[in-house]
Amino acid sequence: EAIAGFRTWLKAEYPSLEALNSTWGTSFTGWETILPMTTEEVQKHGNYAPWSDHRVYMEQEFGRAFGRATALVHEMDPGGRASISGTQVPGAHNGCNWYEIDQQIDYLQPYSDGNQDAMHHLFRPGLTITGFTGYGLTGDEAQYQQWQRLFYGHSGASIFWQYTLVNPDLTLSEQGKALSEAFGRLQAGIGRAFMNSTVREDGVAIHFSMSSIRGAWITDGQIKGELDGDESTSKNYMELGKRRDAWTKALEQQNVQFRFLATPQIEAGLLDKFKFLILPYSIALSDKEAREIERFMDR
Repeated sequence: EAIAGFRTWLKAEYPSLEALNSTWGTSFTGWETILPMTTEEVQKHGNYAPWSDHRVYMEQEFGRAFGRATALVHEMDPGGRASISGTQVPGAHNGCNWYEIDQQIDYLQPYSDGNQDAMHHLFRPGLTITGFTGYGLTGDEAQYQQWQRLFYGHSGASIFWQYTLVNPDLTLSEQGKALSEAFGRLQAGIGRAFMNSTVREDGVAIHFSMSSIRGAWITDGQIKGELDGDESTSKNYMELGKRRDAWTKALEQQNVQFRFLATPQIEAGLLDKFKFLILPYSIALSDKEAREIERFMDR
């Protein structure tokens, strides 16, 4: 089913089979014979298009699945909110294109890894967000996470899990005390005022490019037998994440309000609203994206 869908998708992406073969460096004789390449095959081929196109298609199918699920929730419960939880760092294989997925859901219970807090908060302003918290955090560290997330639009917390919040005698554990204190402050006074405030823009954008994520990984990525994330199988992908994280932390320390700007947003002309564009390991741009960045530079 997926291969048939991929071939249909390719017919809409390419004006002809000849154009596809020219771009891919292949010699398919009919649409029905087209197959994507594996990592090993495409790295030997030296032209990553047959692999990259397949990844794009699968990401889009993943996003459409969320949209379909949300529609079913609304059909069965018009007042209900479709949510997902336990979100992962955007990678070349997991389909986590958060700009696209965030448009499809009503409520998100994310992790914060991979600068996700900053992504979700402004990819879809107003999205209800309650990040997962608990795990091994105690004391100041547990409190810090809640206040940090307040700055990224979280209006509550999803707790994992209740067993670590209480002692055997049902009194609050050290973690329970820390989170209780943080939640109490966040639900009143400055916390409540902040939740009902609006973001002041400083005109700073950080490029969010799934094409660059895919491009970074495929240059040196390896498929291993054990279950590993992209960051442990590609040094280039790891470098992309380090640069993105370094920019995020540097801007936070300078009290600069920034937002991630995804490829479709740049293609739609949203750079007109910004004064600075940061490109951390942005090695793959669409033609339209490149034109918009050039127009931004001219301005």
